[in-house]
Amino acid sequence: MKKLLVFAIVAVALTIFNGCQKSDEQVLIDEVQPQVAVKPDVYVENGYLVFKSQEYFDSTLAVLQNTNDDEYKLWEQSLGFTSANTFLLNAENLYFEAKTEDIRLELRGKYSKYINKNDEFELPFYSKALGKLLNIEGVVKIGTSLYFFTKSTEYIVLDGNTKALRELKDTPRQEKSATKNIVVFDPYKNNLKSAEGQEFLVSGLLYNSTGSRRLNYSLERVLFTYVHSVNPYTGTVNYAVGYKFFLRLKQYKYSRRKYRSMRASYDVKNQSTHWEGLLDGSVVEEFNGTVSDRYFGTTRNSVYVYYASRSWISLNPNVSDLIVYSYTSKFKSSGIPTYKTISYQD
Repeated sequence: MKKLLVFAIVAVALTIFNGCQKSDEQVLIDEVQPQVAVKPDVYVENGYLVFKSQEYFDSTLAVLQNTNDDEYKLWEQSLGFTSANTFLLNAENLYFEAKTEDIRLELRGKYSKYINKNDEFELPFYSKALGKLLNIEGVVKIGTSLYFFTKSTEYIVLDGNTKALRELKDTPRQEKSATKNIVVFDPYKNNLKSAEGQEFLVSGLLYNSTGSRRLNYSLERVLFTYVHSVNPYTGTVNYAVGYKFFLRLKQYKYSRRKYRSMRASYDVKNQSTHWEGLLDGSVVEEFNGTVSDRYFGTTRNSVYVYYASRSWISLNPNVSDLIVYSYTSKFKSSGIPTYKTISYQD
């Protein structure tokens, strides 16, 4: 290599004095000229991932579905990328581990568009299966095209124009439309809508002797179907369908003329239940027996005790069902020290 460089320098000198006549030395100059850098198969640009092709995007998604959390974290860090899933997890931890209610209220304002009415964090786009590859804004670039996912729609900027992407983000949904350079796919059209049936089987309020503490409780059954993922090239929709059955507890304290949520400890005991889950009219799962006692420390202002939580991926938005033949439990919180017993049966 040193010889090549020496010959290159000599060739440059000869060129200056003797004109541009092609020589062996000039050939050596051509050989040592720096090459254009080749971009990797996947890299980060403007905070989102860029994949060189559809095939590489698909293969990466398939591999990541079989990695554990630690393996995925290492892959993410190696790229200097923060996925939507990781962003949401970090925000959720900050929120629920806040030391004071004022800090929590500040964080709630900061992350309000990711927190639903049940005080749960959720991704800001419908294709949950892409949470490891999209950034928190729902953006990824594949080949030369930019893909932008929202709560209900997918937009494809064919030429990858970042200005067009910014305009899409700033334009109200009802004013967004397809153009020569922008493809719009709406999986919720043609009755492909998500549905969630939430039923309160048992619910109520408990107060302490002074009325300064209140405990909201509810035994709930939820049947759902929603868009799980969409192939960004063909528009094929995969649905997640299933059911959830759980006890929800949330404590409040009376402060400044209203009840405000607060962190508390919760104790749930003597639980037993008999339920049967169905999909398309077929029994797919059943449980009949006791459930272990659960104690929750002062880490959250609400807790969920799940007795059933199942979902399936399907090309059709099938309806699931859950039958509760019997249920009983008793519970209390740090602010409501007397146990409350509830029971239910369909």
